[in-house]
Amino acid sequence: MNNEQDLEKLNRMAFSIISITQINCSTGWKKQESCFNKNSIIYVTKGRGNLQIDKTAFYLEKNKCFLLVPNMSIYLDTNSHDPLQYYEIDFDYIQYNEKQVDKSSFPFSGEIPIHNTIEVVNLLNGLLDVKPQLMHLEQLRKNALLHQLIYLCAYQVYKRFPILNIKAAIETTVRYMDIHFDQEVTREELATMIGFNVDYYSRVFKKEVGVSPNEYLTQIRIKRAKEYLVTSNQRLKEIAKSVGYSDPFYFSRIFKKSVGVSPTIYVKKNKKRIATFFARDIEVLLTLGTTPIAATKYIEGEFDTIFEYNESLKKTKIVDLGPQETPSLKALQEVEPDLIILTNWHEISEEVCKIAPTVKLDTNGWDRFEELAVLLGKEAEAEAFKERYERKLTEAKSSLKKYVKESETTLFISIYDGTIGVTDRYFIFNQLLYDKLGLTPPPDVIPKEEQVYITAQRLAEINPDYLFVTIHNQRFYDEIFSNVSVQQINAFKNDRVYVIHHSFVRNIKGVSLAIDLIVESMTR
Repeated sequence: MNNEQDLEKLNRMAFSIISITQINCSTGWKKQESCFNKNSIIYVTKGRGNLQIDKTAFYLEKNKCFLLVPNMSIYLDTNSHDPLQYYEIDFDYIQYNEKQVDKSSFPFSGEIPIHNTIEVVNLLNGLLDVKPQLMHLEQLRKNALLHQLIYLCAYQVYKRFPILNIKAAIETTVRYMDIHFDQEVTREELATMIGFNVDYYSRVFKKEVGVSPNEYLTQIRIKRAKEYLVTSNQRLKEIAKSVGYSDPFYFSRIFKKSVGVSPTIYVKKNKKRIATFFARDIEVLLTLGTTPIAATKYIEGEFDTIFEYNESLKKTKIVDLGPQETPSLKALQEVEPDLIILTNWHEISEEVCKIAPTVKLDTNGWDRFEELAVLLGKEAEAEAFKERYERKLTEAKSSLKKYVKESETTLFISIYDGTIGVTDRYFIFNQLLYDKLGLTPPPDVIPKEEQVYITAQRLAEINPDYLFVTIHNQRFYDEIFSNVSVQQINAFKNDRVYVIHHSFVRNIKGVSLAIDLIVESMTR
């Protein structure tokens, strides 16, 4: 970079704004252009994400600024838990005393280390602000603000503050390693990325971070390997490759040197102390022969009708983490778990991740059962349970065919305080009724995704032949079934309304036991 020539070129440029857009990214958003065709300034105001310019990757967060020029290869995506919000300012320029404008010859590009963030945000807000009463001067005003913005960017690039710039440069390479730990990363590559001599880079990195670049990269790789060993069922070779080691034997040596034990022994020691933020995992884990050390509070009375579970729970000393929605992090930290299991609707906070490796699983009953089995290496136990379950299903379907006509409909509802709930098709008890046992649902009643609520009048219109009910509010249940219209439905008239405890409709073991109850009820 020739500062004098670049600054001379900048002084011969006049800038004109094309557009300014404030972009709010949604989950899964990404932008990819193999050949970028404009000049743009990107300034992040909120959230996190990743930006790759040609072959160089950058981590995006608040107050990050980049200048993009034509012919770059661009890939931009957002963090699903903390979506990006950023300004995009597209501009053009001309160079005085030049016969032709070379659009790829802008003096600088890439990341701009902004220090005066307040001034930049004020300029961006000024560019967004529209003054309709001065429309004839509006473009001039915006171009003046754009010149000021580019001046600030150029000032940071060419008149740097030594201490701040060294820290920012080292932080850039740290973040690069945080993202690309699974790839081959060399000191030479990292030093070149920020324009430092290799030896100077190594000295400065150790002074700023406390360890050498290679030692930091190893720390990141071993940390991720420990998480993968506990939270996945991958082979050692696959885990080694996923953290940047092509040779699993070399990976094992590095792991043992860093951790003190081999990867195999680490797994045996660290797949025991499990904490879960999902109450129903308790019965799944017990089914798989594993007792969690801590769990959020399960619904009161959820296992009351299942004697063997009631006994199992009495024997355990599971620490209560409080409600599922707001678990106690203090209690979680005190039990020192090796693995924390969440659902896909939990937000993973930094505080939780600092306590132990954390994994999110599907909340759907059977999917979660299988994911937990794989996670804990309990596939054999899960398979044995499923075989027993399938045998019961075969016998049950055979019995039900003799008594229940194909044209007769079956509905499951939950009675709450003032509402009647109809659960979705993927609810585990509905899966049992319709997918496993082959019973017929009322047409156009069962929702595809989320529970819906119906009135007593709507229940009478549906007119099911068989009705399974869980009661959460006895008073409202009595009120519904004293309704004259409801008393006219086929299920009520033929004494086919079956009250079932909610422990039989929510849990893997519960629905297994519910098979007997369903057959007994519908064939009597």
